[in-house]
Amino acid sequence: MTLAHRRFVVPCLMACTFAILCSETAIIGILPDVAKLFQVNLAQAGIMVSAWSIAVGLSGAFLPAALSGFDRKTIALASMAVFTVCNIWYAVSTVFATALIARIIPAIAQPVFLSSAFTVAAASVEPKQAPKAVSKVMMALSAGTVVGLPLSRMIADRMGVAAEMIALSAISLLAFIMVWMLMPAIPAERQSGYFAQVKTVFTSVAGISLLATVALQASAFSLYAYITEYFSAVMGIGDVALPVMLFVFGAVGVLGSWIAGRMLSTEPQFTQLVYGMLLLAVLLAVLLIPGRAIAQVAVVILWGILFGVGNSLQQYIVTTSMPTAPEFANGMSIAFGNVGIAVGTAVGGAAITMYSIRAAAGAACLFAAILLALLPLRVRLNNQAGRKR
Repeated sequence: MTLAHRRFVVPCLMACTFAILCSETAIIGILPDVAKLFQVNLAQAGIMVSAWSIAVGLSGAFLPAALSGFDRKTIALASMAVFTVCNIWYAVSTVFATALIARIIPAIAQPVFLSSAFTVAAASVEPKQAPKAVSKVMMALSAGTVVGLPLSRMIADRMGVAAEMIALSAISLLAFIMVWMLMPAIPAERQSGYFAQVKTVFTSVAGISLLATVALQASAFSLYAYITEYFSAVMGIGDVALPVMLFVFGAVGVLGSWIAGRMLSTEPQFTQLVYGMLLLAVLLAVLLIPGRAIAQVAVVILWGILFGVGNSLQQYIVTTSMPTAPEFANGMSIAFGNVGIAVGTAVGGAAITMYSIRAAAGAACLFAAILLALLPLRVRLNNQAGRKR
């Protein structure tokens, strides 16, 4: 692979990541529309989010490691083809179950691509600079959130859910063309056998890291899965301003990914120790400050920054706990992260059904408190493991 071709690798990975995250998060921006279209309630529509997460969780546990011997370009092309076709399938669906299947199939492909992308990005630089390289892919992940939610809201408002899904299909198709034309073939490096990689999960550091990953994403998605309804019902944001607020939330998430890349490269332990405290404090403020106060907007923006930091932190704590099996570690990070998303979405939906939309913020605080207990323990166990090595 020549230097001229090499320079296109990360941009191609970022384009695919952007397309995937647009497809994943766009549904969150239109959950009320999905509920109306298929004549289900909001909590039932939330199954679109939790089912995606469960599929990613199951796939991420074994497919990334099992397919780690395939060429990276082939993985990227196959993933984009799946997303292009399934988004069109969703657009023409008239039954909730059929649309749900169209969501689950690309969810199975997601961890295979993302695990490959993170591994390639981290391997392209010196080990200490790996968090910065991975943060570029994470920034594309956050950018997909930036565009996915407000774009879906804007298109759905004007042309309906079907048009919104066709637009997502077009984004995936453009990423496919970019990879096909610009990305060189990247043969996989020699990997350990699947079961040798699986053994790396059976350490105390890896176990705590995976539990922390579940708590982190459960905290995020207890509320984030219903953020459109929260902005509207609690903060009183109207239809015109709603896409703007969703864009702002996603944009500061990109900033959070950039901050995380720098912090995890220089002060990884400090970042882990303070993150849980900051997250819990901000979520408590979201819960307690009156919904229509200016301060509520400020704390939601702070939460958006921490949301972006959390995605990078999750990938860091899992992959550094399994350094000899990067492909498997990335797959497990994605798998357990999506278990957390499924748990958070389900608990948040139950809280909304039993109480009110604001109760979802209370559920987020509960999981943030669990994360606050786990991260310092993870730091201590990692230090002990380092001394033994």
